[in-house]
Amino acid sequence: MKKQIISFFLLGGSALFLHAQNVAVSARVVDVETGEALPSATVVIDSEKSTITNTDGDFVIEAAPQEDLTVSYVGYKSFSMKVSNVGNVIKLTPYAVELDEVKVRPLKSILEKVTSRLKEETAEYKKQESNFYYRQTTLNDGECCEYVESFLNGYSEVALRQPSVITGRYGALKRTNNKRYSYVGNYYEISCISPYSPHKIDKKKIIVPLMLNSEEKYHIDYDILTDKSNGNVIYKIVFTPHSKVQVPIVKGVIYVDADSYKILKFEGEFLHNYIVSNKKERFDSSLSFSVAYTYHRGFMEINSVTTKSEYSQYGISVFINSTLVNVGQKYYEGKKKLGTFSNLKDKISSAGYKAQFWKDNTIIKRTPLEEQVMKMFEKDNVFSNISE
Repeated sequence: MKKQIISFFLLGGSALFLHAQNVAVSARVVDVETGEALPSATVVIDSEKSTITNTDGDFVIEAAPQEDLTVSYVGYKSFSMKVSNVGNVIKLTPYAVELDEVKVRPLKSILEKVTSRLKEETAEYKKQESNFYYRQTTLNDGECCEYVESFLNGYSEVALRQPSVITGRYGALKRTNNKRYSYVGNYYEISCISPYSPHKIDKKKIIVPLMLNSEEKYHIDYDILTDKSNGNVIYKIVFTPHSKVQVPIVKGVIYVDADSYKILKFEGEFLHNYIVSNKKERFDSSLSFSVAYTYHRGFMEINSVTTKSEYSQYGISVFINSTLVNVGQKYYEGKKKLGTFSNLKDKISSAGYKAQFWKDNTIIKRTPLEEQVMKMFEKDNVFSNISE
């Protein structure tokens, strides 16, 4: 993936000229029927450079007016146009849901083909690496008390594994007698969620849909989604845990291409989930996620992961949002490996802040809240690891 410069001071819906030929294209991607924003939609320029939409469905990307821009979202018809024709809003049309009578392939056969493909790819591509951009915001009672940005490196096949920190910056408001802010230092681990595991169910690990023997814990059904304009068909496989399951387990949906049995998307929520404080206290939490995959290198690779979490601690309502996006391959020295229970902020601090790195890499557009927090933290010098 080519590394491009994105100018974050160019906000709004119109395209602005940066230099002789390139423009910063900015728009919002929504569902044509409901008008709801589509977060993590993929935006590609002439198959060479890309970004994703943020949680508000907005994106910004640099391109030449004559280039083609394509927006895709699993379960929706892709939409392409010249950069010069992009407006403020791009509307995508969802696939049609077929009737149950159309289901001619047994669910068991579909799952066998999906897992068989996963096993083959895991064996062949498990050591493939990529770099990722990670962003996290933490709110306590509606006030943003923490902002994290980092570039990570790690194995990218099926799920982000064994990540290391390349560089990053973070800001956190200090706790006071009147403000007992709550943080989660290793929240990045949620971005490592995978729909698949070749291992048996383990009491110490959360149960995911495609785990060995996990079908015993789920009611499984599927729908067929079709784009009749080009004949594309997607299996939407729904995994609903049995009510008797009272351990951490994922309730989710896996979208599978009906021709190739490639997993295109995995989304859902964690049930019976909790966090553990430094004092070993447990707090129930809700957590939802969405994972999109790409096959541009010939195997199932993480394209993006978005998460939302909420819990209450000492009467404080805590909300955490995160986004992880694949920014391609490039070797960097000085990586700091993240181990189990590592504190991401500590690793970012030891890795150091590299200003030029941020100028040379594509980053997804910030939401208005994220932009406001960035400016506030920069003004008040809250980013504690930035010295330049």
